[in-house]
Formats: sequence, C-alpha cells, structure tokens
Amino acid sequence: MRLYKTDAIVLSDSELGDQDKIITLLSDQYGKIRAVAKGARRLKSRFAPAVQMPSYVNAVLYRSQRIEVDTFNECKINSPFLGIRNDLVRLSYGYYLVELIMKFIRGAETPPFLFDLVLKMLFLLETTPEKSLPVLMRSFELKMLTILGYRPYLAGCVDCHRRIEKSRQVYFSGYEGGILCSSCSRKRVGKLVSYEAIRWMKFFANTPLKKLANMRAGEKIEKELKVIPESYIPHRLGEDVLSYDFIETVQDLEKDGDLEKIID
Repeated sequence: MRLYKTDAIVLSDSELGDQDKIITLLSDQYGKIRAVAKGARRLKSRFAPAVQMPSYVNAVLYRSQRIEVDTFNECKINSPFLGIRNDLVRLSYGYYLVELIMKFIRGAETPPFLFDLVLKMLFLLETTPEKSLPVLMRSFELKMLTILGYRPYLAGCVDCHRRIEKSRQVYFSGYEGGILCSSCSRKRVGKLVSYEAIRWMKFFANTPLKKLANMRAGEKIEKELKVIPESYIPHRLGEDVLSYDFIETVQDLEKDGDLEKIID
C-alpha cells in the first residue's frame, strides 16, 4: 500500500459493517476517491467529525494495489461548513450540489478547475443571503456544465444557428441542448422563455460566483431559469437529480411558515 495526502471535499458516506464507513471524496489531484474510515460510526471516533458531508478536509490515505477502496490514516478538518449543516435551506442546496458532482463525475479524474469551483461554491453557500441562493446555484450549474463540456448553446438557434432577436420568441430545449427560434421550435420540443432569461444565462455563465452573492434576477426570471435544473441537466445526465425537489420542498415549507414549526 502507498501513503498519499490530499485536500478533499466530503461528498457522501455509507455504512460498512458495525463500526466503519465508506467515504466518497472529491480531490483536485486524485479525482473521486472512495476510502474506508475505520471506526467512523463510533461516537468517540477520531474520524467521525471530519467525514461528514460537506466538510473540506486534509486527508492522509493508504492506496491499495488490490482493491479500489483506499483507507484513511489521518483526516483533519479545513472547514466543516457549519453554516450549511445548521441551516436546512442551505443544506438542501448542499445535497443538490453534491448529487450533481456524484452523477457527473463518474471516473477517477477531476476536470481542471472543477474542484476550485465546488469549493468556492460551498464557501459562498455558507454565507450568501438566502434570497440570492437561486441565482448563485444557476451560475454554478452553468459554470460546471461549461467545465464538463456540456454548456448549452446560447449564441443563436441550436437548429438553424440564426441569432435570436429581442423581439422574437425564444424557446429553450434541454433535449436539443440550447435555444430554439420560433420557427425551429415547431419541429422540436422546447419551453418558451423570455429573451431576458437567455441574457441572464449568459451573464451567469461568465460572471465570477462571488459577484453574484448578493444579486437577484427577479421572481419571473428566476422561475424561467429553472429550465436548467428541471430540463437541461436531466437530459445531459440521462436521469433526474432527485435532491433538486428537496430544495423546492424546503423552500415551500419556509414560505408557508411550516419550516420553523418542524425545526422547533
């Protein structure tokens, strides 16, 4: 076995036997890692506080030559992201972010810049005003899709490639991979969105996350931009992102005043 050290983000855990856990990590240098944290299910375990999602940790691991699951030797917390863990709305966004990474990153390698993007998003998710979280997440989604080579085509109609004029109707198609003009939408499946929504998509894709931490696009635009998680991402993955519905449920409960009752 070979000892190695890396900074990593804890993505998920699963039980192994009576006392251990298998932890999935995202590392910039080593990609997605699965490792056994021995004794992590014990209350007094030295690993238990460090291997909770979505902690940012510094881990020392043993790499086995025979199996694909490594073993923790040491694990220190760089940031526990308590602001996310202790707030149900922020935690719902954290679960969604983690599921996106788990489903898009299938192999061992992490695409360049993705680790830094996820880490920045987690720090901002902890501190950004709640009203700006939808904007922040749409920007993260578009940046992640760009890094992975799945950025939606927004320069013009994905079918005929004509530029979309402000006065024209615009359709967004997850299946086709971008926007459609009114003529081409008759032959394809798409959802009607405003020209302004497309402009916001372009803005989010090209603006640093930090600059969006106190921004809102307006209720109408934010509703239209849900085509990204509700249509575009599922088509790229070939499956739904189940935790997205959890965000909607938590926000509806908070809006109705029921979230506080549940927590109390």
